[in-house]
Amino acid sequence: MLLGGVCHGAGWTVIIWGALHGAYLCANNGWAWLRQTRTLPRFPRPVRIVLTLLAEMVVPPRPGFRPTAGHPALIPWRPTWPWAVFLLVLLFFAAYSFDKISEFIYFQF
Repeated sequence: MLLGGVCHGAGWTVIIWGALHGAYLCANNGWAWLRQTRTLPRFPRPVRIVLTLLAEMVVPPRPGFRPTAGHPALIPWRPTWPWAVFLLVLLFFAAYSFDKISEFIYFQF
């Protein structure tokens, strides 16, 4: 994942991002191995969701990942009604397709 960070950009923050993702994958795989060998119970789903959000949004050193002045990410964006309708329709279709089973696209060739 460190190389994945290098592929996403040349800045140190992106390399650190790749290293953090690698550390999270190691922790995930280590926990899965412990669960299988020691028959540990699964965390409840809300706990897993909170842990994921903490790992992705809180734990990384946030000041290093913030854009500097003049960066396009700092342009103020105000949502409009067409955007709100578009996002609600997109959310509806995403929620509607959760229970559908679809084959991986490469299996169709």
